[in-house]
Amino acid sequence: KALIYTLTTFLLFLFISPALTTTGFDPKVFKKCHENDFCQNLRSGHVQSQSKYAMDTLSDFDTQTKRREILTFRLKSENANDKWQLSDSENDASADSFQYPNFLYDTLDVTVSLYYPNTFRIQIKEGENTHKSPVEHVLVAQALNKDELKWRNEKEHIEVHTLSDPNTKVLIHKNPFKVELLQNGEVSAVFNKDAFLYVDSSEVKKELQARVQEADKQQQQSEQQPGEGESQSPSPAASAALEKTGAFKHTTIHSTEIGGASSFDVFFPHAQHVYGIPERATDLSLKSTIGKEPYRLFNADVFRFELDNPMGLYGSIPFMFSLGKSAASAGVFALNPSNTFIDVDKSEGNHAPRGISTHWMHEAGLLDVFLIPGPTPKQVLQNYIQLTGKPMLPQLFSMAYHQCRWNYKDEQDVEQVDDKFDEHNIPYDVMWLDIEHTDGKKYFTWEKHDFPTPLKMQEQMKAKGRKMVTITDPHIKRESGYHVHDEAESKGYYVKDRNGKSFEGDCWPGKSSWLDFFSPEVRDWYASLFKFDRYTGSTDILYNWIDMNEPSVFNSPEITMPPDNLHHGGKTHREVHNMYGYFHGVAAHQGHLVRSNNKDRPFILTRSFFAGSQRYVAAWTGDNTATWDHLRKTPAMLMGVSLGGFPFIGSDVGGFFDNPDTEMLIRWYQSGAFYPFFRAHAHIETKRREVWLFGENPLALMREAIIRRYILLPYYYTLAFQASTTGLPIIRPLFMEYTNDDTVYEEQNQFLIGTDLMVVPVAEKEQKSASVYFPGKGSWYEWSDGSLVTKTGPVTHTVSTPLEYIPVYQRGGSIIPVKERVRRSSTQMRNDPFTLRIALSNKNDATGELYIDDGHSYKFRDGRFLVRQFRVTPDGSKSGKFTIANQEGNASGAEVNPDPSYRQTIQNEVERIVVSGVSRKPSKISLEKIDENATQSTESRIDLLVVLNFDYDAEKQKLIIRKPPVLIRDDWEIHVEA
Repeated sequence: KALIYTLTTFLLFLFISPALTTTGFDPKVFKKCHENDFCQNLRSGHVQSQSKYAMDTLSDFDTQTKRREILTFRLKSENANDKWQLSDSENDASADSFQYPNFLYDTLDVTVSLYYPNTFRIQIKEGENTHKSPVEHVLVAQALNKDELKWRNEKEHIEVHTLSDPNTKVLIHKNPFKVELLQNGEVSAVFNKDAFLYVDSSEVKKELQARVQEADKQQQQSEQQPGEGESQSPSPAASAALEKTGAFKHTTIHSTEIGGASSFDVFFPHAQHVYGIPERATDLSLKSTIGKEPYRLFNADVFRFELDNPMGLYGSIPFMFSLGKSAASAGVFALNPSNTFIDVDKSEGNHAPRGISTHWMHEAGLLDVFLIPGPTPKQVLQNYIQLTGKPMLPQLFSMAYHQCRWNYKDEQDVEQVDDKFDEHNIPYDVMWLDIEHTDGKKYFTWEKHDFPTPLKMQEQMKAKGRKMVTITDPHIKRESGYHVHDEAESKGYYVKDRNGKSFEGDCWPGKSSWLDFFSPEVRDWYASLFKFDRYTGSTDILYNWIDMNEPSVFNSPEITMPPDNLHHGGKTHREVHNMYGYFHGVAAHQGHLVRSNNKDRPFILTRSFFAGSQRYVAAWTGDNTATWDHLRKTPAMLMGVSLGGFPFIGSDVGGFFDNPDTEMLIRWYQSGAFYPFFRAHAHIETKRREVWLFGENPLALMREAIIRRYILLPYYYTLAFQASTTGLPIIRPLFMEYTNDDTVYEEQNQFLIGTDLMVVPVAEKEQKSASVYFPGKGSWYEWSDGSLVTKTGPVTHTVSTPLEYIPVYQRGGSIIPVKERVRRSSTQMRNDPFTLRIALSNKNDATGELYIDDGHSYKFRDGRFLVRQFRVTPDGSKSGKFTIANQEGNASGAEVNPDPSYRQTIQNEVERIVVSGVSRKPSKISLEKIDENATQSTESRIDLLVVLNFDYDAEKQKLIIRKPPVLIRDDWEIHVEA
């Protein structure tokens, strides 16, 4: 069977997708800026020299208060009647050159509106162009700020701010038109400073459409027409016209493909770095692209993606923010899902004394830009999350370890792998099945011979507290009798080609069609497929993996859907390409809600995503390769996506392609155990790599890495709760917490988990040591044994990195809750006791938080959750004397306050309290339990006073308090006396 799978896969690669048969990344498959004519033209400088707009008319306003929630005005071009000579770049005298009449719109209508808390939205369109766009689905309803705008109309500009915050404002300059974002009197971002504002005019569109239609007509008259479904090559005249429009090459030309390009620029005057616009395999800090290829946002099925290539990968988030040591951070969000290129200009002397310019170029769609204030990177990200929605709170099991490969071949294989985990005492939570588990790549089915009893298989998993995941890609096999296809075809639910017929292309099943998830009706129908009575063989422990949803089309240019395909509402695919995977995620998420009657939190893993996807799905970084370079670049990729407001992100541990050697796999597990989403995955043609296949010592080291993740699950789940209420990432760069330290602005080889753990992956073969930078002014402790590493920072140490060790450190002043008993799965850990790992600061204080709920349902929205706040406070009267307190925590950002009755259901004990940084052995430790119903008087507050036993390690300055008679839910204080 394995041979059959391998042969089938090889034939698909060979005959269906020639672009995928290469041994490595093929740059010719994906178009660069100069091959997208809209990008080449918008980047050329012609627009900048011609695009000079000034304010023409201003909307009426109340002359007494000058307050309005939305401000509208009209721009007039100073060069509207100029001609622009557009020529073939290789030959300016080419006969294919032609002049654009009315290159710029005479007028553009501008709307400025306010979004919570102080984000300014700038929408620019032509005249009465009011067509609806699916991009509004990205914005959450509560994002619009109802606070009135206060504005003052001066001679040179209009000043706009909210009544509640006059320190954050915009200045709209009239001539030339530009918009400045000010924070506390300092300009932090400027829209249209470099005059790159451009929107294709109607006259340009008509001119190009006429030329392309005429060229097509001539070709059809002179050539024999191809058969149904075949493509045709355009005539030379049509090709020339097509090149001037930015339409895709090597496709049948159609007039709906052309025109609609737009561009704008944003300048960050005090920035040293800019970050964001994921997804790509580049450095975290975006590099200058002047004279090089610009960054691209275009969701694509990138086979064996190349590192340090500015092209986009599987997901797109058009959000960027700045960082400079002496200035406020600011962000820009371009709400446009079409093919987009972005230039970053860090040229010295371009904007003296410093600053970074960015130039954004869209192939289609409206120009819709948000200027987002900070002043810190954290606050910029939180303000962005207010627009696109807070991340989902994942189920607890989904933050544990996942075991996957393409493919576990049958039920016996699944059972044997599952038993091996138990045999070797390795916890795991989820077993994954790739496309081979289906009946002929027909999703929502099971292969009858290899998976004849899926219900029994899942029940065996459930008995151990484990789950399963199956894959449901968006392409549907065109096979009569397959119920999904028959229904979709009869109801008209497929994406249409340019002629209004169901689009057909090739993917894993062969001839396929793609569901049009842009239609709410299609999403509702797709959601119904997840019902237990429709998805035969599914149970409540079966979750979902949605792949190939860029979308991937094997026999189409750039391995994706033709740009002239038609979606719900008459939108062409070129206008909305980057949102296809977004709506697939929305539909799958909805399906899991439907099947559980809105009781169970969905777990959906997607490869493709857009801004706002964080509300519905988790994601991974796609088809990486088993190389040291990929291992080393992974943290930067994960942090890049996280800085786009998408915290639940992971990467294939071990690399999807090729075979890692034993050392590399160990190092990948050691690092991967700290990724927000922790899954091992591998290509069907790779060798089996379950961790027990590499010998006793490697098994012990990889088991240790997996167990380390399970120990930290309470901390990770607490971070997930915080991410769901604040939008702050789980994995984050050092500059998020140490913003004033410009030495960490480009650091990507170290990362933080929350605020309190710092991880330094070992990502070089036979690496014997690592240089570790300890930021901040406080202390850091070794995570493995709690010993003090440095008392003060910032400082750099060289540390030894033997194969059994990964450098991980706890910040002084933090308290991290963990569970240290090894079980088969996270479900079986639910009632286990907690250990508190305390690392004292130099002031002998520390804080930490723990979030608890049932781990799977939406009952937390009804207050069925618990937040505990841990705190160590020193007694200033005597060195070495301090109090450890556990009290009710702050549920800030949660939809409701905790329900007190839920607290009584929590029975977890505290097993140990480990305190690092205790300079002397205590003379006495006592426990004071607090009567939760008592008043604040000392007598009534004391419910129980107990003297506790403890151990003290003088060499490591570590105190261990064992089994205090308290529950994690209770209020108590532990007094440590010198």
